[in-house]
Amino acid sequence: MVKTIQFVGFDDFDEFVMEKIRKDVDSLTKKYGKMFGEESVKEFKFVVNPIHDGKGKDEYEVSARLDTTYGLFKVTKRGWNILKVFKEVTKDLVRVMTETKGKKIKVKRKLPANP
Repeated sequence: MVKTIQFVGFDDFDEFVMEKIRKDVDSLTKKYGKMFGEESVKEFKFVVNPIHDGKGKDEYEVSARLDTTYGLFKVTKRGWNILKVFKEVTKDLVRVMTETKGKKIKVKRKLPANP
């Protein structure tokens, strides 16, 4: 498991919401560990910013930042339901990681030019 995961701005959510978010993050870290190895993680951070519309309902902007030895993965999404937005962020982060893994494998499998 990744040693340190930072959650910024999540203090206002109840324990039910935080438990669901932790489960999504655990799943995400397991997938990352299988792809790249958890020791390559430098920083893993989630930030939520409530955006007040003046009508009493908040929209949420969730950003994820995963800094690794393989590169920096960043995803930002907005929406009304914090759990749906967080799920979209984790899905997009997995997609970006998978694309990067495919590129790394293609680079490793390059054959030398014929003399």
